[in-house]
Amino acid sequence: MTPVNVAHLTAVGLAAGLTLERTLEFCASRGPEPARAELVAILRRAAQLGLAAAVLDHEGALGPFLTVLAGAIRAGAPQEPLIRAYAREARAAIVTDRITRARKLPAQLAIPLALLLLPGFVLMVMGPTVLAIAERMLLPLGAG
Repeated sequence: MTPVNVAHLTAVGLAAGLTLERTLEFCASRGPEPARAELVAILRRAAQLGLAAAVLDHEGALGPFLTVLAGAIRAGAPQEPLIRAYAREARAAIVTDRITRARKLPAQLAIPLALLLLPGFVLMVMGPTVLAIAERMLLPLGAG
C-alpha cells in the first residue's frame, strides 16, 4: 500500500466518522506488510507519546503523508480535507512521472528496434529475393 493509498483510505475513514486512531488501526489491519509495519509502529508510539509526536517523529515510506497529518493535528485543522488534498497532489505527481517516462520510451526503444527488429525484417523480406538473384547469376556459371 503506497502512501497515497493510505492517505485516501484515511480520508475515507475520517469522512465516515471514525477517529484518526481508529482509521490508522484500520489501515494497519488491511495494508500490505511494509505499510502495516510502519502504521503499527506509529500506533505503538502514539500510545506512549501521543499521536502528533509519534506521527511527526516517524520516517519511512509514509513520511510525506505523515508530515501532512502531523501538521493538521498540531494546527487543530480538519484532517480529512488536508489528507484528500495531499492524496490528489501525490497522485498528480505520480501521473506526471509516468507520462514523462512514457514520453521517453520511444527514444529508449529506438536502439533495440534498429539493432534487433529491422535487420531481421530485412533478412526475411529481402533474403529470398537476394537468394533468387544469386541463384540466377551463379547458375549459368555452373552449367558451362
